[in-house]
Amino acid sequence: MKACVVVPQIEDFYFTPHRSSFIGAHIVKHLLIMLGHEVDLFVFPTNTKRPTKIPIPEEIAYLKDFMISDEIGPVSFFTSYKRFGPSYERARDMILSKGPDIVFISCFAFCYAKQSIMLARAIRARDKNIQIICGGGGVSVFPEYFESTGLFDMVLSGEAEYIIPHIFNKPRFDFLWPCIVLTRSTKKIKYYSTYLSRGCPKGCGFCSVSLIHGRRLRLIDKKRLISILPKALSNSRVFLNFEDDNILLKKDFFIEILKHIKTKYPNVLFSCENGMDYRELDESLLKTLITMGFRQFNFSVGNLNTQISKGQMRKIDLEKLRELTQVLNLLGVLAIVYFISGFKGEDIQTSIENLLFLTGLGENIRVGLSLFYPVPGILGFEDKEIFFKNSPVLCCGSSAWPWNNSLKTQDMITLFRLVRLVNFMKKSRLDSFERQFIQKCVKEKKLYTLIRGRPDPIEVVNYNKHMARMFLEQLTIS
Repeated sequence: MKACVVVPQIEDFYFTPHRSSFIGAHIVKHLLIMLGHEVDLFVFPTNTKRPTKIPIPEEIAYLKDFMISDEIGPVSFFTSYKRFGPSYERARDMILSKGPDIVFISCFAFCYAKQSIMLARAIRARDKNIQIICGGGGVSVFPEYFESTGLFDMVLSGEAEYIIPHIFNKPRFDFLWPCIVLTRSTKKIKYYSTYLSRGCPKGCGFCSVSLIHGRRLRLIDKKRLISILPKALSNSRVFLNFEDDNILLKKDFFIEILKHIKTKYPNVLFSCENGMDYRELDESLLKTLITMGFRQFNFSVGNLNTQISKGQMRKIDLEKLRELTQVLNLLGVLAIVYFISGFKGEDIQTSIENLLFLTGLGENIRVGLSLFYPVPGILGFEDKEIFFKNSPVLCCGSSAWPWNNSLKTQDMITLFRLVRLVNFMKKSRLDSFERQFIQKCVKEKKLYTLIRGRPDPIEVVNYNKHMARMFLEQLTIS
């Protein structure tokens, strides 16, 4: 049997290819091959060199009020909406040219459900008899949404190792399938992504990991992973990213894996770009990871407000976070600390306090902002009917939709710009124009931005001036 495994196009304001390995689709491909099928894989978001500008969807047309044409520079918001990948007609033709008997569409996040449905509709319009199956993380959290379209012969919920063999009446695979994906390649560096575990026992209210992979933390087989490592490359350095959410719950296993990989690639660099839980680190382990090849850390903190964090069933330890970042500052190692804004019960003052705390962590510590978005089934969104009434596009963080009726869209976008300003201030070298730009914002307690072709800054449109003033009045960064 001939099969195509397809990752549909992504439509959003931005997309980061090297952080998007689509490991799930690669695992499905390998499983189908193991079951004796001929398989072609299409990863459309990385299929074209340049994205195509497309109109902003009607569902998020409200964002036009916050966008500035030809805006550039350190505090800029998004300026255009894009499709990353070919047109749906072109994608359909590429798939059908392979003559598949069956097409597997992989929707890795519910917020991109619309693109999976549009691709399925394009395929179905050309071939009414072809079998189309959809699965992936975005499907697993709300399979009924995809079933309601009538476009799919099967809607699969769960992990590929269990459900793919079941389709063909074969025994399920009793292990997590190891997979390493090349995400980017230059003359000097090969970038790969892999994973070591699935599942999360922690139960944070805002996280969907346990909805898809369960509460039990499971590990891949170490020998299987080592056996599929790419051959050592004499002319290229290896950069390996781990996509795990909680591998630090198995510290000894993690260090053992790092050591094995380092014996094969002595100059390897590591990262965990999805974020490490800082609560599982101490100074000794931090230094060990740096010695092994970590040159930057991504810490995920949720929200720094005690009451909000408690409401999301997540503990915080700000003193530990401060201690770890002090070590990184002394060692000259960069870190990005990500926090989520827009939770239920959050107000402007809370957002400012969060940002002020993170700003004060030191010159090597950058701030990462995630605007809250729900995934069907997480805390407060167990009733999935709301997702029939609201477009999945609103579940993109870039949509800045006020799901919890706390911060408004204007507040979240203002916070987005303030975070960008803070990180710009922490830039290691600033020229005279950049320093003058920062001084203008801080002195006047206003947000300014730059327009392509115009020499002087202009004040940002439609931002929360009160919020910006409150933050800039309390800012003490040098």
